[in-house]
Amino acid sequence: MQLVMNSDLVTGGGVSLLGEHDVSESELTQVGDIYGAYRAEELISETRLSRVFLASRIDGLYEQTAILKILHPQLTLFHAEAFRNEWSILARLSHPHIAQIINAGVSAGGAPYMVMEYVDGQPLHHYLNRKKMGVKERLLLFQQVLDAVAYAHRNLCVHQDLKPSNILVTAEGQVKLLDFGIASLLSRESGDATYQPFVGYTPRYASPEQLRGEKSGVSVDIWQLGILLLEAVLAIDSKNIDLQRLRDGTVDSVRSLLLCDLGMSQWRRCAIRTKESPRRIIRYLNSELIWIIDRCLCSEPTARYLSVESLIADIEAFLSQHPVRAFPSSGLGYRTKKWLARNKSAILAVFMVMSGVAATTLWYINALKTYNQQLILERSRANELSRFLIDLIETIGVGTIAKHPEATEELLAKAEAFLAHQGNRNQSTQAELLSILGNIYVSIGLKETGIQQLETALRQQQNLKHEDPLMKAKILRNLANGYSFVGDFTRADKYILDSIAALHPLPGDEAASQLVSSYLAHSLIKIAQGQYENAVVMVEKAKQIFDNKVQPDQELQHQLFYQLAFAYHYNARFSEAEPYYRQVYEFFLQHYGAGNLETAELVVDYGYLLAQQGKFHTARNLVNEMLLQIQQNLYPDTTVKAKLLGLSGYIYYELKDFANAYKRFNQAYILNRKLLGSEHRFTLGDLSRSAGAKIGLGHLDEARIMLAEVAQGYARTLPQEHPRYAGLYVNLGLLALAEGDSQMAISRFTRALSLRRNVYEEGHPLISNIKRHLGKAHWLAGDSQQASVYLQESYSALAVVPGEHHPYAEEIRELLKRIEEKAQNINRL
Repeated sequence: MQLVMNSDLVTGGGVSLLGEHDVSESELTQVGDIYGAYRAEELISETRLSRVFLASRIDGLYEQTAILKILHPQLTLFHAEAFRNEWSILARLSHPHIAQIINAGVSAGGAPYMVMEYVDGQPLHHYLNRKKMGVKERLLLFQQVLDAVAYAHRNLCVHQDLKPSNILVTAEGQVKLLDFGIASLLSRESGDATYQPFVGYTPRYASPEQLRGEKSGVSVDIWQLGILLLEAVLAIDSKNIDLQRLRDGTVDSVRSLLLCDLGMSQWRRCAIRTKESPRRIIRYLNSELIWIIDRCLCSEPTARYLSVESLIADIEAFLSQHPVRAFPSSGLGYRTKKWLARNKSAILAVFMVMSGVAATTLWYINALKTYNQQLILERSRANELSRFLIDLIETIGVGTIAKHPEATEELLAKAEAFLAHQGNRNQSTQAELLSILGNIYVSIGLKETGIQQLETALRQQQNLKHEDPLMKAKILRNLANGYSFVGDFTRADKYILDSIAALHPLPGDEAASQLVSSYLAHSLIKIAQGQYENAVVMVEKAKQIFDNKVQPDQELQHQLFYQLAFAYHYNARFSEAEPYYRQVYEFFLQHYGAGNLETAELVVDYGYLLAQQGKFHTARNLVNEMLLQIQQNLYPDTTVKAKLLGLSGYIYYELKDFANAYKRFNQAYILNRKLLGSEHRFTLGDLSRSAGAKIGLGHLDEARIMLAEVAQGYARTLPQEHPRYAGLYVNLGLLALAEGDSQMAISRFTRALSLRRNVYEEGHPLISNIKRHLGKAHWLAGDSQQASVYLQESYSALAVVPGEHHPYAEEIRELLKRIEEKAQNINRL
């Protein structure tokens, strides 16, 4: 039996700053003393601070056994306040896995006391070892601990002394969390502890920041839960490992530490306690469970789980064979393995085709938004086999570019071989799957192979005895998308128009849905061609058809809204685009979650729209929240994260915070260089924007070197008229301005404006910003008239939102004022 107490915290098992207190025996609480409705019956423990008794209720209302804890009366007000802090914390917590406070008060002699729930149980590790529970059974029980700690955190309380002796388990398997003696309350704003009654901890379980005497937060409890996972779940005695090496970061993982510190005899003891074989216990060192513990035991608090809920989610994922969020960056391809493990029976036939490939392919994530959007539509209407293939490819990276295309080609070639053995009875399904495979080939850069597959799919469909017009329209749409990807817009337009023509005479909601999808695909093709007004026409036609559908289709509706927002955005129709972005964002949050790749891609578009309207603070909050979700829920290294970092940099740049802008642009550049290579247009674009921030900071030499590298990279990889050159010319113009060469600046800005006009409408912020630069350059060159024209056009395009001050509005007004004053002075002369 174990009772509610924490003696080792203040008697040598822990560290205390309370000092020594001489207490005479006559002043101490004795057996038989009365405190309120309770009588002290049996002394359980004694410390320098207090005595703890088993107590009974004596007021006759009912029988009750409880724990009575009395502070020594002559202790200082500081200690009494610490004791009362424990009361206040326990009083606010009501949870089935937290020992409850029953009463509290001050005795006639001035001694503070409290009465707590009596728990008849064993310390957590004793209970688990005596029951010889297996690892997964232990994890299931440990979830009760996590629920209790998560509840405490939601109520702004950090325990700070989580250890087996403070966690009891009853005979019925009910967990009770005890002893909030050194717990702290958190600030709602900062997340730091606002009240720390005294510095106390148990060294073996103390986090690095506790040992350094820093402010407490939920990260302290996360660390201690990581130690408990080692002890309670893997049955490892933490006394046998050098935890200090984890605290100071001299070992890179728990696995390395355990292999170094534990010998075979210790592993045998762990095996006996868990009824597992030593080999099986050691195998857990290569499992997701160790990744989870690693995440808890990061030396830096910010690198740990941000909440206990995130830790709970990963443990549930581990138990249910789903991917965990804590997987290391070297674990690419891991999601495929987990998906296959969960779906053995459903994928037996295809697994024979694809076995071994997923384990050897390292996937290089690069979200292709257009293709993702199309697959969202296709997923909801595909037949069973088609849906399986889409789900399989999505699991290992839908909308991705493979780092090793030859391995991807092998995977898809085996899928083709599987299709070839299906026989003529499934020719329609074969045609559909071949069209999907063709699009995947195109999206990963195997363009010729992809187009060939798409054409084969169309021929197979046309050769069927009973042609399926819906299937034919879908294949035509995929073929149009494929040609759009390779830049053959003549054929793309032809095939998408054929798809629309095949669907128009067909009745029914399914045909209407397909027609909406084809018009949306046509809109995407027009955007790829830079024909944004035509893109709006296509998507508005899609909406007209959708509005006349009989059966609602939420997924298709929000895909339509996304495309409307996107088309309006590119046409500088911001007020029309924003409500659609907002609706889609709320839908994605509800259906895909905050950390989903599609949601993150949407936030990139939505965030730019907000920023381009001058809603910088709203945009910054949206982007920062998504970056946080990306960190928790997605692969650490994704191009969508780089896009978000770039967007964050853009917001800081527009707010003239060039230091933070450079930091974010440079992070995006480093990430894209790692993912896409040093000469990818995204990588070079981020380097160019980094140079722009350097110009803002006045670091002209560094900016000049960076822009020269961008120019060389573009020259090797892009045609001369590519729109990406516009950003380079803007920054070259800014560099010329900073160096005092206004004529060179005018030349470069004019070139940038010409390139931007090939892509954006006249009122778009990216156009108006160049006009602002041109106005300033003409002013410095002495051409006040031309300066005034450009500045007026730029100012009229600024979407200044009520309550939000656009940082460039005042700059333009000031320049216009100076131009007017100069003109007036000339007139006077």
